[in-house]
Amino acid sequence: MTNFNKVLALFICSLLLCGCVMPIVQVKKDADLKKYREVYLIKPKKEKDPIKLFSKVKAQLKKLKFRVHEVAEDGQIASQGTGFIITEEGYFLTAAHVIGKDKKASVWVNSIRYEADLIDQDEKKDIALLKIIGSLQEKVKPLPMYFTDDCKMGQEVYSIGFPLSTLLGNNARLNKGLISSTVGLKDDPLQLQISVEVQPGNSGSPLLNSQGTVIGLVQSTINPFKVLYNSGNLPQNVNFALKSSAIKEFLGKNKVVVTEANKILSFDDVKNAVIQVRPGIVSNEEINLPKLVAVFCYDYYQISSSSILKYFIIDFYDMDTSEMLIRGGQWQNLPQNEVKIVLDKTFKGIKEKIDSSKSTETTAEQKDESENEEPEKDTEDNETNP
Repeated sequence: MTNFNKVLALFICSLLLCGCVMPIVQVKKDADLKKYREVYLIKPKKEKDPIKLFSKVKAQLKKLKFRVHEVAEDGQIASQGTGFIITEEGYFLTAAHVIGKDKKASVWVNSIRYEADLIDQDEKKDIALLKIIGSLQEKVKPLPMYFTDDCKMGQEVYSIGFPLSTLLGNNARLNKGLISSTVGLKDDPLQLQISVEVQPGNSGSPLLNSQGTVIGLVQSTINPFKVLYNSGNLPQNVNFALKSSAIKEFLGKNKVVVTEANKILSFDDVKNAVIQVRPGIVSNEEINLPKLVAVFCYDYYQISSSSILKYFIIDFYDMDTSEMLIRGGQWQNLPQNEVKIVLDKTFKGIKEKIDSSKSTETTAEQKDESENEEPEKDTEDNETNP
């Protein structure tokens, strides 16, 4: 080891021993951070995570009592999506990324909750076939399909789904747009590019023509959080749908026979067969819980056996609004430190910010209670824990 390297190593060791790193944690003003208990953590590709920080970041989030869901960097993020019933036996279609790795799903048909089994999925085509367990309490007419590739650029198309349900509610929303291209991402011949708005929750919606017939399945193959993080902007109306010809092939493989179009349907008729879909077994009480999306990046160098972080940044976004709520880590001219020190102090700072954030629900409840309670005379004997 050269004299320079020895001096540098001693300097780094002194920093590690002093623990002088001061990570910054910035929080959106008045953000109610206590209401978030689930985090979708974006897993970077191997070349972007050479010292495998993902597992360490995940462990830190679990220490903060978050329920952590792993999401591939180039994958879709969905805690809730849309599906549509295609047979009287209760078979329905949705996007594969809505289901993820789960083998079961919870669905709401006209606000009534059911459970469903995964029958098959094709992750490459981003399509999944499921079947509702048991019989429906109310009869639902399946949606007819038009198996064709004869779609034209500029053709008007529609979708019905459940976008941003925690903000907008649980009633289906209709969107209108155009076919922007008869090929999809990277000229994929199995897709259509559409200008129909696709918000979180729209994935898996039926793509409809003006007769109310299914001609595709709505997907969002551009990851909005990835684009936001890399460019600072959200993509505008650059969305995609799987063509009906690809759906026909998928259904044929599973020997599912559907009704082909023979009459015009109103959008009100279509709406009755469009359903909310959530992966796994989810109760009615859990459906409106807010969720975060977290993404991190870093750079480092190696000193002996220690990995020293030049910088580390982790950002947290609200899943429904895409609004950044928290940024934590070390950057700018902060001292560079060993991985464990940076992560421990960063997440300690995040915990402190969460603990000190105002909970609007709690504040309101406390206000109501204080208005209905008489003041306590003996404060020493009636202390309350925060």
